[in-house]
Amino acid sequence: MRFAVKCLASGPSILNMATQPKPSAGKPSPPKPAQKSKLGILLAVAGVGLVAMLVLRLKREPPPEVDTKRAANIKGVFAGGPTSTRINSKPAETRGAYAADELIQITGQGGSIVVVREVPGFGITGSSDMGRFIAMISDEADSFKNRLNDKGRFKFLPDLELPRADGTTRTQWPADGFSKLLQTSPAHAAIVLFCLPPAQITEGEKAQIRGRSGKIVVVAGSETEVRPLVEQRLVNLAITSRVPIPPPASSGSEAPMQWVTRVHAVLKP
Repeated sequence: MRFAVKCLASGPSILNMATQPKPSAGKPSPPKPAQKSKLGILLAVAGVGLVAMLVLRLKREPPPEVDTKRAANIKGVFAGGPTSTRINSKPAETRGAYAADELIQITGQGGSIVVVREVPGFGITGSSDMGRFIAMISDEADSFKNRLNDKGRFKFLPDLELPRADGTTRTQWPADGFSKLLQTSPAHAAIVLFCLPPAQITEGEKAQIRGRSGKIVVVAGSETEVRPLVEQRLVNLAITSRVPIPPPASSGSEAPMQWVTRVHAVLKP
């Protein structure tokens, strides 16, 4: 809170000045002791009044709470991250590790993994909102892999990278891209999408999904977007944002894993 304060100290009154003898035409006469005393008193009174005013104003207007940023304020994917006293400074990495823990519960501590992630496409710079968002998703996927390496014996097959153009609102799959992913990935490998699957999944692709033993995992989107795919058994595991996101249980600090379980839902068939 900033205050701009301007103090004006006046000298002797006009009446006092009128009663003073006029100075000679030469150098101005120095102020007399009485004038100095009056001026000092006026300045002291003004200073005391100013201090009192500031103290009273601070008591009446306590400083506002710190405006904490939402942990994932980029495109809303990591919304709801902070508490009133602390934010989760690495929401992407936290969610990636959490997704790895959930995957181990349904696959065991080993297996082959194909990761699908978005990369900057035409018109996207690293400093743009979409560029920062894609960088966060990349950090999330790396955290996911690191957690699996720490807790099991997994083999990571080459990632599938999908360019995301500027101004788009959904993952851009090339024609037959999803079908080719299902065909070229080993049937036993888990396919982990750090993006949304195609908006329209064909009947042929649905048959491919249901005919493979490897799990389909989605770590993206909102609960309302992904739940229908889980209910159709097209997705075996989803880590997705709750709708709506519940507020923190208290105003105190929130551990990263407390944050991720509050903000995200785990969906299984």
